[in-house]
Amino acid sequence: MTAHRGTLTITTPPAIPLARTVQMPDGFEYDSGALGFRLEDLEILPVEAPAARPVAVDGGTTVALPSFEVRARYRVEATRDAVATVDGGGDLSELPDSATAPRTGRDITDHDRDEWVDNAKAQEDKLNKTPNGQKLVKTYYEHNEVYGELFETDKGTFVRDVWSKKGGTTQMAAHTHGAVKQDDVVNQGEYPSLRTDDQVSYNAAAFARHDAMTQYTKALDPNYDPLDPDNVAAKYKNAVEASLQFRTAVRNDTGNTDKAVTQMRSGAVYEAVEKHSGGLPEVGPELLHAYLAPHETTWSAWEEGQHDELLFHHNNAIEGRAALRAADTPKEVFSGGCFAHVTGATAVIGADGAVRVDLPELAVEVDDSAWTGPAGDVARQHLEAGAFLPDLLRGLVAQRLREAVNGQDPRVVAVEAR
Repeated sequence: MTAHRGTLTITTPPAIPLARTVQMPDGFEYDSGALGFRLEDLEILPVEAPAARPVAVDGGTTVALPSFEVRARYRVEATRDAVATVDGGGDLSELPDSATAPRTGRDITDHDRDEWVDNAKAQEDKLNKTPNGQKLVKTYYEHNEVYGELFETDKGTFVRDVWSKKGGTTQMAAHTHGAVKQDDVVNQGEYPSLRTDDQVSYNAAAFARHDAMTQYTKALDPNYDPLDPDNVAAKYKNAVEASLQFRTAVRNDTGNTDKAVTQMRSGAVYEAVEKHSGGLPEVGPELLHAYLAPHETTWSAWEEGQHDELLFHHNNAIEGRAALRAADTPKEVFSGGCFAHVTGATAVIGADGAVRVDLPELAVEVDDSAWTGPAGDVARQHLEAGAFLPDLLRGLVAQRLREAVNGQDPRVVAVEAR
């Protein structure tokens, strides 16, 4: 057993990022995570007495430092790093498995996606040809930043809980795309319910998604407090209010609700936009509060079943946000020890007293015997691909030895050396 002559502790450095979107081991609460490498309990352990005789060189002094060991504990840790599952830069369709699987329903092909995007752009161009259509598009883009945040999976669970759930949105999008192209009835067919195992009408599915969107939008506010629900940041509250105005206008002008279905072909939809008065209906404070606080409201004007729908999505949005915040705390994936033996280090003390420590290359041994599965493979590849760990340790060790030499630490340098 090596006899150590005391221990010099090293300040713990921050974690080093290793890799993102890595498949997590079984038992983790999330499938995809970002790996980091954290060193702890760093120590320098001299294994021989310091040299007693410094050597004068070019106006300075060179001191041979004793051989020593560097020891540390490490942790490979993970935080949630969800893979995007929706084409946020395109038509908001679900991406195929090949594009979303962490490293280690009906698939939407690239042809489908391109065609859907082209069709959506064509409909937007058509809307922009009328004054009311321009207002509709303008209102959407006023809140587009907020609506875009719904699809950022590190900010909320809307994509998982609503947009991608049971493939219903994809089915509705495929039907809408075909109906618009052929001037067929848009709001028809049956689609999976978000809350039950039932199939529901197009209207019911669409209005349920609106209810969900309002709840996940308010929960995007990092300071949203269910105990103070009206105190929502303006951009999120305004986005919820604008969507309620649109929902109310649809109900008033077309007679469509989640239960009442007035079938409309795409041409009739454009006609309704053109005939609209141009002003959006007011959303009273009671209705807005009811959407911001379905968990506490006593509002009596709910449509049948709507309060249950809102409360369902409110609870899921808040729980999803809490889970994401909890996942921001790094969780250990692997842990173990690392070690290096160093011989031939020197300290050069200049005429002005400045100290430079010269170290040989460090051959760092990392106990990675427990690194298994895709996470272990990725961590090992990234650790071996660069010299960041030896370089990091060399810098930390050199700094600590400089401090020891400056302080005439007898574990490292004999008093006579200064």
